[in-house]
Amino acid sequence: TRESQRTKSMAMVGASIGISFSVAMVLGPVTASFLGVSGVFYLSALLSILGIFLVTFGIPGQSKIIHTHHRLIFFNRDIAVRACKDLKLQNLYFGIFCLHFILATSFSFLPGSLEGVFNIPRDAHWQLYLPVVLGSILAVFLVLDVFEQSIRSRGFFIFSIIILAFSVLGFLFIKSFVIFSFVLFVFFIAFNYFEATLPALAGSQVSERNRGLALGLFSTSQFLGTALGGVFGGWIFQLDSNVWASILVPIIFWIVLELRVSLIEKA
Repeated sequence: TRESQRTKSMAMVGASIGISFSVAMVLGPVTASFLGVSGVFYLSALLSILGIFLVTFGIPGQSKIIHTHHRLIFFNRDIAVRACKDLKLQNLYFGIFCLHFILATSFSFLPGSLEGVFNIPRDAHWQLYLPVVLGSILAVFLVLDVFEQSIRSRGFFIFSIIILAFSVLGFLFIKSFVIFSFVLFVFFIAFNYFEATLPALAGSQVSERNRGLALGLFSTSQFLGTALGGVFGGWIFQLDSNVWASILVPIIFWIVLELRVSLIEKA
């Protein structure tokens, strides 16, 4: 991609990840009702195989080749250490980790809440997810368009993290179905907003030569968040329901990190 279009392209990649997850949340319960839980895993395996073929045969080769006599420079340890120590990149790595940690953990108890509190059978959960997800995607595009000048500001970022935190609290304590549905809608707006903007910010913070390294660390943080969120959610599911509020701890640390960078930039 051209430099002028790179941020937009990265935002599209991030949005596609968020949309794919959202679609999976809609189709997952339907698939499980027809094929069972094991069928969901078989379908995931099939999609993974299709992904291999797509990457192998569907993605064009790199048009711009960088020639160098020192190929090991791309794996230079000092460069990797600097990428890990960069304060702004640390915030982005931790931010995407938190986002997917909260996502995986929240959906460890959300289906149980819909079933136990609101008496919605699991094979009917898609009827809530579908309008909420589609509405949140449209809302995110509206937010990105209306607040184009401020979506990258530190204040807007911190405000969006706080919104994410309050929506998670709503999952835990709200017993009204209408309000719960609205909170879920707000949660997905915040999630899709970060899913679209965080990769673009990570790619814009580094030089072209080190962009792959930074985005590799970014993606590693993202999937670590999903994995650990799933493990934590499964473990805490066995404990008293009041313990669920502890999933907000990573979000609190995320806000603190953003405030820290804001203070450093003003100093």
